[in-house]
Amino acid sequence: MKNKKYLNIFILLIVSIVVIYIILKDNFVEIIDQIISVNPYWLVFSLILLIIYWVIKSMILYIVTKKFDDNYKYKKSLRLQILTQFFNAVTPFAAGGQPFQIYVLKQDGLTYHKSANVIIEQSIIYQISLVLFGIFALTYNYFYHLYPKVEILQGLVTLGFVINTFVIVVLFLLSYSRKIDHFLLKIGVNILCAFYLVKNKEQTMEKWQNHIDTFNEGAKELTKNKKEFLFLVILSTISLFILYSIPYFILCGMGEYGKIGLLATVVSSAYVMLIGNFVPIPGGTGGIEYGFVNFYGVFIKGAVLPALLLIWRFITYYFGLFFGAVVLSFKGGRKKCE
Repeated sequence: MKNKKYLNIFILLIVSIVVIYIILKDNFVEIIDQIISVNPYWLVFSLILLIIYWVIKSMILYIVTKKFDDNYKYKKSLRLQILTQFFNAVTPFAAGGQPFQIYVLKQDGLTYHKSANVIIEQSIIYQISLVLFGIFALTYNYFYHLYPKVEILQGLVTLGFVINTFVIVVLFLLSYSRKIDHFLLKIGVNILCAFYLVKNKEQTMEKWQNHIDTFNEGAKELTKNKKEFLFLVILSTISLFILYSIPYFILCGMGEYGKIGLLATVVSSAYVMLIGNFVPIPGGTGGIEYGFVNFYGVFIKGAVLPALLLIWRFITYYFGLFFGAVVLSFKGGRKKCE
């Protein structure tokens, strides 16, 4: 497991160096001048927005976890959220964050069953907020035609929205229909048996049925209190709005007022992040930068665009990676990961 993590970090490092070289190679001096001239107060404000995003995410985790453990403290969820930034950053498709969260929650006293329920509930909330944001972004672009020359990327964004919507529909179908669960499980296990990928059919069925039962309970528990569920979805949506607005305030620090509005910034960021979901490299590196240049390039020209990209990428991605690594290196973090 450690070797795989180090391999991911190595791949991330190499790809990041290549991407930064491509960004800087044609206009190095002007881009560096743009970065150096940024108003530091706006940079600090942008970092504060990122921290607010973490605080809201950890609040959602805390509220969900509190239902399973009355003694759970908010500072634990905040620390876990910060550590999750590191594991999301160094794994393709941010796949390492959730298993790590389950592991830490179990270390904090929750059973595996309860830990899995917490992460399932949190995932459903996040997925719903992504779909809501996707609806907003697609609708806004439909009426205002923000990106007339990036049709291929818009197609990828639409595909990403369709996939996210499909995932949430499937999640709810699996949550409330045991017949569908058993039917799909039986088909899946039979296929695996046909290719000799499963030796003990009954044991495999029982194992996966237990996982599905855990998922069912988690999803149903989430919607018992509809007011709380709605509140958490709203919180998650607000957190995404805050995260996606950061480029707007970096531009303010660069003195580039009026080049792009706040709502157009949020929509552009949402589109960029959807593009990144298709890239099987830690942090979506390469795809994120490509999407950013194409979507924000509609509004911003010259050295300002690559400078904005580098500052935004550092704040929203590399800062979380480094800060999470520092927190992980503390005694408490090492104890949980040994």
